[in-house]
Amino acid sequence: MRVAAIDLGSNSCVFLVLDSETQQVVATDVTFCRLGEGLDGSGQLSTRAIQRSLSALKKYHRWAQELGCEHIECVGTAALREGVNRQELIDSAAQFGLHVRAITGAEEARLSARAALDHLDPGQQALVVDVGGASTEFILADARGEIVWRSSLPIGSVRLLERWSLTAPAQDSVWKAIKADILNAFKTLPPCPSVPIVAVAGTATTLVMCLKKMEFYDPLHIDHVRVSSRALDALLDDLISMSVPKRIADFHLPLARADVFPVGLGLLQQFLQWRGADHLIVRDRGVAWGVVLGRVESKGTD
Repeated sequence: MRVAAIDLGSNSCVFLVLDSETQQVVATDVTFCRLGEGLDGSGQLSTRAIQRSLSALKKYHRWAQELGCEHIECVGTAALREGVNRQELIDSAAQFGLHVRAITGAEEARLSARAALDHLDPGQQALVVDVGGASTEFILADARGEIVWRSSLPIGSVRLLERWSLTAPAQDSVWKAIKADILNAFKTLPPCPSVPIVAVAGTATTLVMCLKKMEFYDPLHIDHVRVSSRALDALLDDLISMSVPKRIADFHLPLARADVFPVGLGLLQQFLQWRGADHLIVRDRGVAWGVVLGRVESKGTD
């Protein structure tokens, strides 16, 4: 059986098809829709962002059908659940046969944790960090993979980029303001023991790609990679001093990620510093993986 997941995030839309028998990836893709564009200031999803997202959803729905997927699940995260006009997108997707569901922050955390902890060293706690476009999720999981606590902070990369009108190269005063905004948000996080930090989703995987100067995405060279805080700091210093075209040329960044990626990286940097951690572990997993793994497990118990 093949199962498909579509994760409609605030900056990107991720498509994943998994064969439930072999646990092998059949297809995967990402489209940068930036659904969260303008959300922080207006509370609404823009018409252009909705149209970009619907185009990607229609493409992925058709692709999943062509691959013979028996189950197709589409979930939307922070931008969709916050946008007061989200029903417009949901109703439009339903017209071509795709059910789009806005998930809660709690479910988003559960899916991210499920994906991050799959095939991770058993028997130890982990603090999962999922940097999104509109929010960042923090999940403390115990040695059994159960969630001890979760927190969703409204400090996603797209939201901060727009809130502070960050330019490229970054202005020192604006960059300092963004870091202060991030650190202020961290004050609301619950106490946490000293445990491994596991970073998932696009910011984390792009971090590895930039450090390795990878031109094409290859999960075999990304998953389980340990990144030191020193390497992250050096990369971020380079990125914020560059124009967007130079970021694209030097690090093979997609145009739709080149402006926002340093902000997401800044979130990871500030969190490591705040925690006093000297490294993080990157997983090539995210919400879409949590969806398909959950579906495969549920079929196995039917």
